[in-house]
Amino acid sequence: MGLSDVISRFNWVDVLILILLFKICYVGFTRGLGSELLPLLGICGVLVITLHFYSQFGSVIANHSPLSGSAANFTTYIALAFITKYIFHLIDILVIKKIVNVQILSIYDRIGGVIAGAIRAILLISVLVTALELAPFSYIRYSVKTKSITASFFIRTGAAVHKKIAAFLKI
Repeated sequence: MGLSDVISRFNWVDVLILILLFKICYVGFTRGLGSELLPLLGICGVLVITLHFYSQFGSVIANHSPLSGSAANFTTYIALAFITKYIFHLIDILVIKKIVNVQILSIYDRIGGVIAGAIRAILLISVLVTALELAPFSYIRYSVKTKSITASFFIRTGAAVHKKIAAFLKI
């Protein structure tokens, strides 16, 4: 499979993934390693909490509402992701921003920021692609599962990271 074949098979999911990957790596470069650590920890928290609890809460919602199982799972997954991200964002604003001073970034801090940003991008994309896979819309699920070249990598990566972190935390 040549480069032209790969490019011709790209769909909107793959384009979204590439845009997010480059944007978050650039943000990591400009912010540096110190400013990327809490967002990286936050996306790890989002990944673990959403993958660990969405189906349990989704089942409860499906049993007590008119939503179907897939719609309840999708809604729960999105809600857990936003709530968890918001909590980490509040921690960042209320605690970390008060402690960390603005500093001149060295090239090593910028390289560390790119690496942390790349890891954060991979995990964020894993969360987003998994949400798209859970979406109760057949076109979106088809675009993610069948048409996308890259989505399956991010779904597998997210599941593997969740498994490792959950085992480490013994949850």
